[in-house]
Amino acid sequence: MGCDVLSFETGGKERLIEVRTTASGREAPFCLSNRELAASKQFGEQFALYRPLGFRRLPRLSALVGAVGRHCALGSVSDPARYL
Repeated sequence: MGCDVLSFETGGKERLIEVRTTASGREAPFCLSNRELAASKQFGEQFALYRPLGFRRLPRLSALVGAVGRHCALGSVSDPARYL
């Protein structure tokens, strides 16, 4: 399916959740598979990328809902200087 967690909203609507944790901040690069990226496009608003941030000092959560490409500059792992 291309997600880590299948969850449900209070009304029963499915929420597909992908999780990427970092000890750094919101701007830290992270990787997604092609399958996860495709799921974010296919499922739109049902898809959410949750990013627990700064968990070593000041934990907080960032959530990106919908197609990841709307929120992030996309790069390729073949170009390590431009990870997602």
